[in-house]
Amino acid sequence: MCMAKGVKIWDVLNQITVASLLDRYDKAEIRIFDELWQKTLQLLRETQKHPVLLLGDMHYPSFPLMLDLPDEQTHFLFRCSNNFCREVVPFLKSGKQDDVLHIPLASDFSRTHRMRYVQKRKHIPSHLSVRAVRVTLPTEEYCLLTSLPAKEVDSASIRALYPFAGQKKYPITSIKTEQKSKTSPPKCQRESGRNTTPIHCIPTSFN
Repeated sequence: MCMAKGVKIWDVLNQITVASLLDRYDKAEIRIFDELWQKTLQLLRETQKHPVLLLGDMHYPSFPLMLDLPDEQTHFLFRCSNNFCREVVPFLKSGKQDDVLHIPLASDFSRTHRMRYVQKRKHIPSHLSVRAVRVTLPTEEYCLLTSLPAKEVDSASIRALYPFAGQKKYPITSIKTEQKSKTSPPKCQRESGRNTTPIHCIPTSFN
């Protein structure tokens, strides 16, 4: 039996594939996405005047991605696992709804080692500052990490922006996209061949 893993970045508005790749079944999906994201960035540089908001579920946040996206005029909003990093745990225990996490990188041996030798990153900054927003549902509680500033987007709007809260996960054959109007903002949606939630790229008016 042949097995593979595929990722596709999909422009929902124009109904076209921006980039796609079929790779080994045992390759991490985020690694495939990293390759495709570079192709998507080139297209966005040529076609978008405003920054883009990248929305993703808990399989996608990483320190390198959160460091690099703002340099590419791209905001991010990721759901993270409750033990994504040491700084998320006390935030969830604190009861705070919205806060800025200061995550040390260069002074942390394990993080430095992983970023340098696994993720092949040459420059490692002293720290990463990222905004954390709590989401509380009847059955679960989790954290969203974002680069969107609180002075421009309040925590209630952050929660509303995240599209997967409380939703079921569907296989690619069941995912349907819809365009509410011809003026709806274009989106790029990442889909894979297993049960998962999509990742979107949405042009925004945030500076």
